[in-house]
Amino acid sequence: MSSINPTSVARQLSVSDTAAERNRSQLRLDEAQLREQLTTGKEINRPSDDPGGFDRARKLDAATDELAQYERSIGASRQWVNATERSVSSIQESFVQAREKGLQAANDTVSESDRSAIADELRSIRDTVINELNTKVGDEYIFAGNATLEAPFDEEGNLQNGDYGTIDGERTRAIGPDETLQINVTGEEIHKLGEDADNNGDTVSIIDALDSLIDAVDPNVNLDEDSPNPIDTGDIDPVFDDDPEDTTEAIQNGLQAVEAARDHVNSIGSEVGATAQRLDAAEDSLQDVSLELENRRSDLEDADFAEAITELENRQTRLQAALQVTSQTNDLSLLNFI
Repeated sequence: MSSINPTSVARQLSVSDTAAERNRSQLRLDEAQLREQLTTGKEINRPSDDPGGFDRARKLDAATDELAQYERSIGASRQWVNATERSVSSIQESFVQAREKGLQAANDTVSESDRSAIADELRSIRDTVINELNTKVGDEYIFAGNATLEAPFDEEGNLQNGDYGTIDGERTRAIGPDETLQINVTGEEIHKLGEDADNNGDTVSIIDALDSLIDAVDPNVNLDEDSPNPIDTGDIDPVFDDDPEDTTEAIQNGLQAVEAARDHVNSIGSEVGATAQRLDAAEDSLQDVSLELENRRSDLEDADFAEAITELENRQTRLQAALQVTSQTNDLSLLNFI
């Protein structure tokens, strides 16, 4: 019978212990990673978990952050466009009311005192329009182009600086990759109705249109001395002339001017509505892309909780078994082999 070499047995025991310890260490590491996945909800928590997957997930995060910036830009733009819509809608309603008052004043049965009262109502409507032209969002005037810290129009509805050029700046915002949108209506676009039909270089505003009707309706105004300038919108004949034969003709001229202003503001309102729709469409598109990116990142990075729990239980069972084997092995000595 051959004898047992104690040195060889000791070496085998040492190798066995080393392999067992390595296995236990790996099981503990696996258990720790699985517990982290269950805590964070992510299968990939650091580059060492999956270098390629971690890099792709971070690129998806960067793309999602970029889309979030566009969504914030759309949110801020919508606040501006909504305020513009409200103001333009109020101005539209003001010109509808002004026309109704003008038609009322054109009735032959209306007395001078009644027409005087109607003129006062028209002046109140005029004040409303001027206030809307100086509407603010926060500290900024929405119809002031890029010079938004100063009111574009004075108390009479005239240009504050006498020049449309100071309030014609476009506020353009990024609403998507390679997509920008002008979100404002400039002071000139909303205020200017047309050119002076006398071709003297003057412009005529929507406030001038109201003034023409007010002057015609008010019995205290001498039309021979205070008649308004004729308006030429470019598409139609002068809306009213500067030499009406009587009050009825003057009121009709003023009504034409107010109707032209109403149509002009309605056109602006349609443009603002189209801008709001563009914002809605851009936001919907961004949300769809964001959801797709989130799904891709989730598929790549998020942990499967059911699978992680099953694997954790499996690792715990295997670690317990390994510890039991180690305990039994530690009870052995060279005497067991002699």
